[in-house]
Amino acid sequence: FQENANRKELLEKNHRREGPIFESDESLITMQDPKNAGLKMKVEEISLKVCDAQVAGDIETFKSLISEDFTYTLNGELDISQTYDWDEYMKFTAYFGSLLKGEVGAELGEIIAGENTAIIFTNGKMEGIGGKYENEYAIKYTVNSEGKISNIREWLSDILLATQLYGQPIEGVHIDPEKRF
Repeated sequence: FQENANRKELLEKNHRREGPIFESDESLITMQDPKNAGLKMKVEEISLKVCDAQVAGDIETFKSLISEDFTYTLNGELDISQTYDWDEYMKFTAYFGSLLKGEVGAELGEIIAGENTAIIFTNGKMEGIGGKYENEYAIKYTVNSEGKISNIREWLSDILLATQLYGQPIEGVHIDPEKRF
């Protein structure tokens, strides 16, 4: 039960943005349960730094944490859903930014870390041409053997993006209400 309490305390600190990860202290918090806890914490730390840099638009920090062969994949069925290399990703982010009004923000949710991947769940706090754009994201960060992010894979609601950023009306109603249930 102690290991669960330690994990819960760490996640609560992450949610409050406190502790070594957020205070630029390079010493890592280690948990005593799994053998690879230190490695998982490093993956979590790197992933959080990249996520923060993405949200803040801090390209210099972002670029310093990614590998030479970095790729970004946006899953889904949108016209922008594909895999990008670094240069294409920069063009994609500029385009995405042009669809937004005001500030870009995100609220950190849960983090699930493994030996070389971390999935960060966030809630976007933005606005687009169709109004509030508060999409929920699941973003998987893959860390290579050199401690750099080699791939980011992102999942979001295609429908919310289409309505709030592209201004496309979409009705979530069955075409034949008689067949709905």
